[in-house]
Amino acid sequence: MALGDRFSALLTSLESKIELSSKYNSADSNNIRQEHSHNKSASLKVQKPADREKETDQLRLRVRQKQIDYGKNTRGYENLIKKYPK
Repeated sequence: MALGDRFSALLTSLESKIELSSKYNSADSNNIRQEHSHNKSASLKVQKPADREKETDQLRLRVRQKQIDYGKNTRGYENLIKKYPK
């Protein structure tokens, strides 16, 4: 396939994605999104914190705390705290 043909195929693909994106963002698609979110929430059961058992595995708790500490030590978290103070 020549470079021009590949470029043309890529351009066509991008145009169709943009068209689909604009259709999805239109006012008519609000109904579709609401139906989709309703069906999704109906099929997923989220446990409330009171229903879940507390984690007691010390290794798992340490690993999770390390993940939290790592996340709090980022510029993004710093910006978040500045934008939304307590």
